[in-house]
Amino acid sequence: MEMKRCFFIHTLRVFGCKTFVHIPNDERSKLDNKTKQCIFLGSKDDGFGYRLWDPKEKKIIRNRDVIFFEDQTIEDFE
Repeated sequence: MEMKRCFFIHTLRVFGCKTFVHIPNDERSKLDNKTKQCIFLGSKDDGFGYRLWDPKEKKIIRNRDVIFFEDQTIEDFE
């Protein structure tokens, strides 16, 4: 028996938009920022979070705690 995946239009996001990713308490000190800016690359098929590009560390990260700014793109990135 083949299972079909449900697809919802409200889960789609704009490729390349600005995002803010939450940094967990154990990965930061008291005075560090609680978020970091990243660029949205997409989501994985396995359902775990979103794929994001961190330009400061120059690496791809995966996270679920993301806030999207879909009206801002790479050009608006600081």
